[in-house]
Amino acid sequence: FWGKLAELAQRRRQAGLAYEAFRTRAYSAAREEEVMQARVGEVEARQAAGTGVILEYVVTRDKAWMLMGDRRGFEVVRLGVGTAELLRRAEAFREAVGNRDLAYVREAQALYRVLIGPAEKYLGKDRAVVIVPDGGLWNLPFAALRREGGRHLLEERTVSYAPSIGALLPLQKRRRRPVPDTLVAYADVTGGEGSLPRLRETAELGKDLTRLYANHVLRMQGEATEAKLREDLGKAGVIQFAGHGVYVGGAPLDSYLVLSPQAGEDGMLEAWEVLEMKTRARLAVLTGCETGRGRTAAGEGILGLGWSFLIAGVADVVMSHWRVEAAASTALTLGFHEKLREGMTPAGALRAAARRIASAPETGHPFYWAGFFALGGGNESTKK
Repeated sequence: FWGKLAELAQRRRQAGLAYEAFRTRAYSAAREEEVMQARVGEVEARQAAGTGVILEYVVTRDKAWMLMGDRRGFEVVRLGVGTAELLRRAEAFREAVGNRDLAYVREAQALYRVLIGPAEKYLGKDRAVVIVPDGGLWNLPFAALRREGGRHLLEERTVSYAPSIGALLPLQKRRRRPVPDTLVAYADVTGGEGSLPRLRETAELGKDLTRLYANHVLRMQGEATEAKLREDLGKAGVIQFAGHGVYVGGAPLDSYLVLSPQAGEDGMLEAWEVLEMKTRARLAVLTGCETGRGRTAAGEGILGLGWSFLIAGVADVVMSHWRVEAAASTALTLGFHEKLREGMTPAGALRAAARRIASAPETGHPFYWAGFFALGGGNESTKK
């Protein structure tokens, strides 16, 4: 019986991989045709919501394109590097930043020239940018790209990500709906037997955050369960997870946030479970380990925890590209919420907090501040 079950599981996986390969080929051809036709009218209609400058990247089998512009109009350019070379450079850059390698600067400048340089005429001095990556570019920390002889992109302007241009208007509408001014925070989660180590320092972070919100719910240790979360989602305006997030390679919807187990629950809040939840919270903040990574299936943006929270109903998600050093993560998270309470957008608050971290000599390397990013593309104030 078990041998037959394993065989069926293997066949199912092979069928899934074959389907994904087909879908990728079809998507690649369709996206290239769309870029060549440049559906500017449709894009302009979405841009009317006031989302600033948009840079959308399209990565096909052998070419890469950028659709760039603002309310005044859009244009398409083919990037000056092939797909294979672009993705190789992007992954090398991400690894260099994630490993605190000082040699990251060379690739940061090279990628800036390719990915941002063609759009310089739209950017102006400090205009906010909404980036719509594609494929492997979802794993690229755009904030750490650097102008030659200049500063990092995040030092010059606010940067946010969007799952697609088509998602910008629906997400904009979500930000206008009334939501509770209540923080729901999960911190110092104990986890189950054999789980990841407990992050005790997050207990103080959780307590510090409650001082910023008059209305709050703080769940720690054995209280931080899936059942409690389902109860809390209805009252949440901002959701904060300060703990472990685990990326499951090849199966992004199995990626999970670590919660405390109880009877009938394994303590793993998986992305597919989040998809089935509903919330009117305007923001989810996932300051765990690698919460933002996921398989970038053709046409579906990033498939992982962040994408799942958007489907569940939030308007913006803040999450991480890589395992962030504890002290810097805590300082950045607290600084982010402070700026959020002053009325900044999630992307603006993240930029302000990251710049504070980057200004200290001991945490000036992008490893400490470029790991977090804002997904949703919103430029509106969160202060109602």
